[in-house]
Amino acid sequence: MERVLTPEAQAERDDFKAIGYEDRGCTCFTGCVPCGWCTHPGNPLNQDEDESCWMEVSQ
Repeated sequence: MERVLTPEAQAERDDFKAIGYEDRGCTCFTGCVPCGWCTHPGNPLNQDEDESCWMEVSQ
């Protein structure tokens, strides 16, 4: 079985890329509120930790 993003998670990933976050990075500094890059639901790091973003498909 292979894991792929759900359609909703893929749309969030596409939004993450479209606003340019993919080419940026975290801008958080000690003591500040988490940045949009860190908190964006389409951030691959966030999606990797959220099982609801994934579905299994047979190859």
